[in-house]
Amino acid sequence: MSPKADEPLLFKQIGTREGLSQSTVRSLIVDRHGFIWAGTLDGLNRYDGTRFLAYKPKFGTQAMLSDPRVKDIFEDRHRFIWVKKYDNTFSCYQSEIESFIHIQKTIWFFHYPIPITSKLRTAVFGSG
Repeated sequence: MSPKADEPLLFKQIGTREGLSQSTVRSLIVDRHGFIWAGTLDGLNRYDGTRFLAYKPKFGTQAMLSDPRVKDIFEDRHRFIWVKKYDNTFSCYQSEIESFIHIQKTIWFFHYPIPITSKLRTAVFGSG
């Protein structure tokens, strides 16, 4: 399937006026449900096409992020949203319960931490 040349493309600029928590976006993904996830230095934001929902640290609750500074976001094959923060810890968002699981311990591999709950695959480079 390819777009037709005569179909106009629609571009819509969205930002802090529309509810994005901060204008410096460090990571951006579209999940399998069609939500746009934007990681900023002031939290994780989910855009549903109409409005933003910001996930930020909230004292005394595990339901939110432990650190607002988002470095990277990715979705795994189980549809969990993983958030890597600038303190090199991970949080995993579970949409069924609308809550985060926080992973404090990491294993370092090529400067990129892997949660200890992951399966590790080894790659050999060069003549190794």
